[in-house]
Amino acid sequence: MSYRIKKRDLKPYVLQWLSTKLELGLGIGKILYLATSGGEYEANLLDAGVPSSEIFSSLVAAEDDLTANKNDVLCVTPGLYTETATTDWDKDHTHLVGLGGPNAMGRQATSTVGARANCMIYTDTNGVDYTIHLSGDCCQFHNIQLVNGTSGGSAGATNYGALGIAGYGNYFKHVLARGISTAAQIATGACCSVEIMEGSGELLFEDSIIGQNNYGGARTVEMQGHLKVSCAGDPPSPSNVIFDRTLFLSRSETATTHMVMWYNILGSDRLWLFRECVFDNMSANHGVAINGVFGHVAPGVQSTNLRLVRCSASGYARWVHTGENTDGVAGSWIMADMPITGAGGGLVRTPTATTGS
Repeated sequence: MSYRIKKRDLKPYVLQWLSTKLELGLGIGKILYLATSGGEYEANLLDAGVPSSEIFSSLVAAEDDLTANKNDVLCVTPGLYTETATTDWDKDHTHLVGLGGPNAMGRQATSTVGARANCMIYTDTNGVDYTIHLSGDCCQFHNIQLVNGTSGGSAGATNYGALGIAGYGNYFKHVLARGISTAAQIATGACCSVEIMEGSGELLFEDSIIGQNNYGGARTVEMQGHLKVSCAGDPPSPSNVIFDRTLFLSRSETATTHMVMWYNILGSDRLWLFRECVFDNMSANHGVAINGVFGHVAPGVQSTNLRLVRCSASGYARWVHTGENTDGVAGSWIMADMPITGAGGGLVRTPTATTGS
């Protein structure tokens, strides 16, 4: 007996599933698919009655076919999608959903990129600044992996990150974003995994992963962060950004490579909430404690209220480096429901020695 969804049942099933997942009710627009050309998933879609005009093998082409403000949805079947140009996701109320399940972690090794890719959108082409540059508003991304650069690959100093966000009201659930993998990216302070830009704000991340600790070299550039806030303050800086249960991963032996970096004292505004997040830097044998989870480049008062609720950090000395939070002269204001003591931004418990085999 075949348990495949029959042609007459596919469209109603997909509409019901997506409307529940995206919480859009009756507002779903057209549904498109991304599938490897000639692959099994493309064949399954065609066999289930999906017109070939609704199946794409390129993310750029698929996004171009979405219509803004219609809640159109692009569903990504499992596979590795190697893009050679930035996808400018500029349509409001359009959505990207991976069909590989909620676990966004995927293996990426030097010799076998995307060996266990799940739903991975990837670039290693030199000069592709972002895998996705999101300027649309009120978009949703679910169950997807975004990668820019591979250890030993071709991504250069202008491959800035996997995800650049310049729109507001966007939502991310089970999303992995990973950059800073090649030697050129590691040597450039402007590179990151996620960049929050001018024009963005009111963002919500849930159960997501930002950064990497396996698939590239160790960060060495002072002040380089996996989460980069680059807004210069005009237009208004992004405010009210929320990270729920998000894992921040890093690999560095350089004490000044913070996890989250502000590049301007007006880079963000109002509340930034980190709730039940984990910040983890991998250093060989716990040999280096990074100065601070949060840092910024420009001198002056960084007035963002960073609210930490049930968060933890490993491989860091403090939440905010002592020299950046002295009497409020320069640094982030930290509020938390956990003990924050000591000069600067509070101490983080870090092993000082290792034993055993």
